[in-house]
Amino acid sequence: MLLFGKLWCYALCLLCQSEELVVVALLNHLFEYLLMDVIEKPHMRTLYKNSVRKENALQRKLRKEAKVVQERIKRKLASSIASIRNR
Repeated sequence: MLLFGKLWCYALCLLCQSEELVVVALLNHLFEYLLMDVIEKPHMRTLYKNSVRKENALQRKLRKEAKVVQERIKRKLASSIASIRNR
């Protein structure tokens, strides 16, 4: 959300071809990130205590898929090494 919500700033930079607007867009992005990290996260923790999710559904899915891919690579690598040793 943080990236896609600020895409209009970068589109404006491209349309105007302005280096100053690039700096403004980057600062806007930085300040939005700081707002989320410094103010919003602690506020959510105080309001909802332990019921705040540590990761969203997409992060969980990506982590799960990464583990599956990692296991596949390990198995494939192990079988490749075994076949090389058996030669």
